[in-house]
Amino acid sequence: MTGVSEDWPGSGLLGDVRDVVRGAPCHLVGGAVRDRLLGRAARDLDLVVAGDPGLVARLAERLPARRIELGGDRFAAVRLVGRRADGRSFVIDVWDRGAATLGDELARRDFTINAIAVDLADGVWHDPLGGRRDLETRTLRACSDAAFRDDPLRVLRLARLAAELPGFAVERQTLALAREAASGLPGLAAERRREEFVRTLAAPDPAAALVIWVETGFYPRVMAGRVEPRAALAAAATALDRSAAGQRELSPADEVDAFALHAAVALTAAEGDLATLAAAGYVSRAEARRTALVLPHRSLPTASRDQRWLLHRAAALWPAAILHAAAWDPAPARADVRARLRRCVELAHHRADAIFDPEPLLRGDEIRRLLDLAAGPEIGRLAKRLRRLQVEGALLDRRQAVAWLLSERRSSSADSAP
Repeated sequence: MTGVSEDWPGSGLLGDVRDVVRGAPCHLVGGAVRDRLLGRAARDLDLVVAGDPGLVARLAERLPARRIELGGDRFAAVRLVGRRADGRSFVIDVWDRGAATLGDELARRDFTINAIAVDLADGVWHDPLGGRRDLETRTLRACSDAAFRDDPLRVLRLARLAAELPGFAVERQTLALAREAASGLPGLAAERRREEFVRTLAAPDPAAALVIWVETGFYPRVMAGRVEPRAALAAAATALDRSAAGQRELSPADEVDAFALHAAVALTAAEGDLATLAAAGYVSRAEARRTALVLPHRSLPTASRDQRWLLHRAAALWPAAILHAAAWDPAPARADVRARLRRCVELAHHRADAIFDPEPLLRGDEIRRLLDLAAGPEIGRLAKRLRRLQVEGALLDRRQAVAWLLSERRSSSADSAP
């Protein structure tokens, strides 16, 4: 199926690309076409070219962009990475289809909604696989029976698209093909698996992805989960609903780390293991550290001092940490949980200087001199206790800190007396 496309932008990144490729056989394909047809913003571009070996060099010079060779068994690909004048980064993947026809190139892509092409010269669109129809019916459909066999990563991409595109459902045969191919995931490069995994859990609707992960046998196995898949899915769905509801108690400026929050929910629901997930290559060390700051919090404290300490431990991840805690809080009255959530938000907003990184009331060398102690672990232990009492609001100034320290020494001396 072909036709004249809607007007495509003539300025910005795509406008620059059109100026460079003018007259060359070049088609825009993939997510940029799909997202424009859905009315969504698209930052990255996929181009399919043929018969113009100098095109990539001209693009790299005009944009400007850094060139990265990707390569492949059945195609040559180059990635151009750059930054626009407004500071926004971009990625352009350029695929050389060689002697293959445009129809052949589209047929070997992953899903029909990503197999729509627009000729940048004349605006004519090509849709041999019915991608526009599937966009209208909100259907995720494989381009061919070999789609997942050719690249098992598409199993994870299927789940990611379900999480990113609200209301899309997976066609039955496509889900069956994904299930058959899921066993090939461990053999793929870790960085490819990790990118899809992280993008999925950072997406607006991770619950939709979890359904596909369960159907394909990926979840909770990948997390070494000890919970039966359907039970883990149900628990995760409830927790995700609660965390989403809890976000209404935050201010627009409170930045929630969606990946860390959703990864922690998925792990908690599965009774999974973060170290196993990291060892399998699905999260980087940095992503594991972020998740670890959220994961331990499974109820919201009642006492102000404990709420302050929770916020301190979570640091910049505090919005995700309190949402995770609220999602798993066992209190039967959700109104009580919301009240404690609001109190945590108030503390984070109005006591930030005293909670997150306050100036120490006493430093290690001062503790050593006051107590006439030799350097050793005891000084570190006392410094940590002082820090916690300070964060909790029990010690407000240096005078109180010195008084507490001297009281501790007298108590220790009394305990050690014969």
